[in-house]
Amino acid sequence: MRFKGPDQVVYRYLELSKRLGSARGQNPVAGSGYVFAVKCKRCGFKNREERISRDRQGRTAKAAWICSHCGDPWNVEIGFLMKHEIDGTPKGCIEDLYAELSILSKWISQLGHWERRIYVELYLVDQIGDYRDVALEANKRYPRAKRGWTQDRVRKLVQRGRETLSYRIFKAGMQAIQ
Repeated sequence: MRFKGPDQVVYRYLELSKRLGSARGQNPVAGSGYVFAVKCKRCGFKNREERISRDRQGRTAKAAWICSHCGDPWNVEIGFLMKHEIDGTPKGCIEDLYAELSILSKWISQLGHWERRIYVELYLVDQIGDYRDVALEANKRYPRAKRGWTQDRVRKLVQRGRETLSYRIFKAGMQAIQ
């Protein structure tokens, strides 16, 4: 995906996080289990059996699948059922969106604390208005900030946030040619 500017990065992040939820902790695996070979490698017989070995106390120590005809070990692998195989989405579609969401959330999390609060929350998400209106709202929301919120301070934070995101877009090669 290509971005026209840093504001578009934030809007795409908000759209994906609303649609997908958090990028953290998403597991693409729906379930797991055994996948058995269709037939024995050695004799071609199609029946298998489970052989259980026990330790001296009679507890199950190891279970193995073998061919019921020749006794050769049966090929067994652990298989995974992916979520895209269940819900019918094309393979890689959801995974690509989660990857994009995690990249964008990393970029936004690398902004400074006040850059995220002022630039992302007040200026872009809440769309309060111009710098003066954002400064007034910031004074209401964050009265315990070390310095008061002025129009100039808000402009500098928004500019710094945009520059940081623009640099990330450029470095990742995701900047649209204008």
